[in-house]
Amino acid sequence: MSAALLCLMVVSRLSEEAAPGLQGYCPVTVMDDHKWQKGSTEYSVLIDGVRYQFTSEARRTNFLENVDRYCPVLHGNCITCLVDSDRKVSGKIKFGLFFEDRFFLFPTQESREKFSANTPRYSRSDIVENGDCPVSIYKGNRQKGDRKFTWMYRGYRVRLSSAQALEQFRKDPSKYLMAPHR
Repeated sequence: MSAALLCLMVVSRLSEEAAPGLQGYCPVTVMDDHKWQKGSTEYSVLIDGVRYQFTSEARRTNFLENVDRYCPVLHGNCITCLVDSDRKVSGKIKFGLFFEDRFFLFPTQESREKFSANTPRYSRSDIVENGDCPVSIYKGNRQKGDRKFTWMYRGYRVRLSSAQALEQFRKDPSKYLMAPHR
């Protein structure tokens, strides 16, 4: 496992009390096979306080190698609810939607239709700084983030430009997210 992958995992013991992401379904199976298959606590990982379960160690490894692809948007909270009313509302599996290689959940058919009617407004609202690296912005040298250096922070995707930037961000996220834009 690479240093970047180790950084992606929150180093803590998996807690049975941690909320299971996707109601315990394997996110890799959902994204790759478009099938709903329950994962096992034996193959779990804790990301940003959410426990994701997988059908195998191989699927768990796939997830860790590409968290940005496999982690549902906002850990399954509704993006339209967040953008329109600044509220985190849990989405439901039956109102899930695949869009641009990402998986969105909505609490109602109406919120799903609202998203579909205006994807430019909603589809990237969970990506901090529109995908630019906040560490590079803090240092006054704005660079695009790289999907392979994604860190989940409070449900948002933070894309960093390198393993070093990822490690700096992980140590003190508020330093880089509260920094004035240069």
